[in-house]
Amino acid sequence: MRYVWIVQLLLSTCIPANAQAEAPRVETHSQLFLPFHFGVIVPGAGDYELGFSAKTGVEYRLDERFNAFARLNYNSSKLKFRNPLAVFPAVQEGKVGFDDLVAGLGCRAGKKKVKLGLLIQSGLSFCAVPVGEVTDSQLSIREFNTTVFTLIPTVIFEYYLDSKTLIAIEISTAYRNIQVISFAKSKWLLDFCIGVNAPMF
Repeated sequence: MRYVWIVQLLLSTCIPANAQAEAPRVETHSQLFLPFHFGVIVPGAGDYELGFSAKTGVEYRLDERFNAFARLNYNSSKLKFRNPLAVFPAVQEGKVGFDDLVAGLGCRAGKKKVKLGLLIQSGLSFCAVPVGEVTDSQLSIREFNTTVFTLIPTVIFEYYLDSKTLIAIEISTAYRNIQVISFAKSKWLLDFCIGVNAPMF
């Protein structure tokens, strides 16, 4: 009888251990997602006009319990500007381009279908703006390129098509400290985007 008791004790300790060892693991690639968005940029002030943006990136979901995630983004934006005070008429209006490489952390909360998220990213913004130069009494227009720090907070509204794939509306504002562009009175730009976020695999 005592041998039966010993066998039962061994089974009770071994079976849970084996069950835990055979528990499915969360693969790293299953936590990777690809967000892709198109949007419209609304200038806060200054001499910018309406612009357009495209965003792509990679998102890694850190913790499903707290819905925390990290995201690396490449954003491209194009805007028109008007600068009536420019010395050269040729640069009184034109186009400005911003290409941002940013990374940051975020979190989301909500029900199964609808969630609200917040994302804070920072990084580098590669800016291009036309400037005028006079050489030998001749006016030439060239593109001036500079790299500045950028900070982009984003509010995210998500609707889930299934457990992984979602449609997202993102509202973000980008801060860029661009001193070279004197006509840009406002350093903040508001970006309204819509897109999808789907698993990489």
